[in-house]
Amino acid sequence: GTFVGGRTRWEVWNVSGDFTLEGSDTLWVEGGHFTSCDLPEPHYRFESDKIKLVLGHIIVAWP
Repeated sequence: GTFVGGRTRWEVWNVSGDFTLEGSDTLWVEGGHFTSCDLPEPHYRFESDKIKLVLGHIIVAWP
């Protein structure tokens, strides 16, 4: 299933958007953003229409 409008911590990344978990190690995010900044208003963030995070490996973001 998909969780709409969520926020989570994935390893060092703070991630927001619509989440779909694939298996136990891959998180897909639609219309979201991610940052490693822990401040309530982050210094920076990366925004993308589609993000794939693989636990312990990679982050891929599409425009």
